[in-house]
Amino acid sequence: MSAATRPDLISRQPHIVLPEQRLLCPLDLQKAMMPLDTNFEKFLAEMAAAGLPSIEDLTVDQVREMTAQMSLQGPADEVAAVEDRFVVLPEATLPVRIYRPVEGPERPGLLVWFHGGGWVFGSVAMNDTLCRRMCNSAQVIVISVDYRLAPEHKFPAAVQDAWEILGWAALHADAEGGDPEKLAIGGSSSGGNLAAVVALMARDARTPTLRHQLLLYPATDLTLSHASYESNSDGFVLTAGAMRWFRQQYLPTTQPADDWRVSPLFAPDLTGLPSAHVITAEYDVLCDEGSAYAERLRVAGVPTVHDCYHGVIHNFAEMGAVSPIATEAIDRAASIMKGALGGPESRSQ
Repeated sequence: MSAATRPDLISRQPHIVLPEQRLLCPLDLQKAMMPLDTNFEKFLAEMAAAGLPSIEDLTVDQVREMTAQMSLQGPADEVAAVEDRFVVLPEATLPVRIYRPVEGPERPGLLVWFHGGGWVFGSVAMNDTLCRRMCNSAQVIVISVDYRLAPEHKFPAAVQDAWEILGWAALHADAEGGDPEKLAIGGSSSGGNLAAVVALMARDARTPTLRHQLLLYPATDLTLSHASYESNSDGFVLTAGAMRWFRQQYLPTTQPADDWRVSPLFAPDLTGLPSAHVITAEYDVLCDEGSAYAERLRVAGVPTVHDCYHGVIHNFAEMGAVSPIATEAIDRAASIMKGALGGPESRSQ
């Protein structure tokens, strides 16, 4: 059944900018923002009524405890197999969770995935539902990574972990039953930051060869200087104050925020990168920097799809318990990834 004949989709069509338009949440739309999706409006009202403290007013341990108790993922898909394992790397031993699709090619592609959490909190459990859905829908093996967290392990520890686990995945793709020629990388928020940085590192090193990068509302500019830090500064879960706190935890005091390994938007050259799918949320402090990165990729000649979802907030694609838009976004991302890795894109989106 097409979207045009499904009443439940008609009301949500304004939430997404069609990829062929390559729009960037332009200024005219920023001035006349779409109303909040009713599901997220209700969620934010409940959050406000709960009176939870601001992240920047808590200790690191308190932030980790509070966020660990919040699960908004929604129902999880059954996959063919899930395995928790430890990978020994030169700099650290990292927990990973490996998902295998129910069906697909004999040697599926691989997606290396990095969770969000401001480089401070989070784990593979936080993106379990998302990874299961991507695994089945894109028909890829997903390797979800627990990289080292700040402030115990400040920059560049997480970048080093992301780089080394990508090399491990490429080297062991055959042993894992995957196709080393069909390698993708992705992440959400701070994980999107790591994915973007490591894609640049792989291009410069000329190995491993990446086919695709999926960046969900990525942090691309830790100077925190974009207009959405004003328009979306408070009231939408991820605040400008929280981002300043995350930056303080993540970066050593002497580390410039405009280093491209911290802020990939400052990379001098984006040519030669793998195809990109950048997803941004209208009511998100990170909206403008994600949009700016998508535009720089496009100008550099990188095949880029930028989906700006209107009326939604940061982390919306990980909130299946709040709104069905989450599942729609994941399925669309999976369809685009499937095409980028050499399989037919789903025509049901």
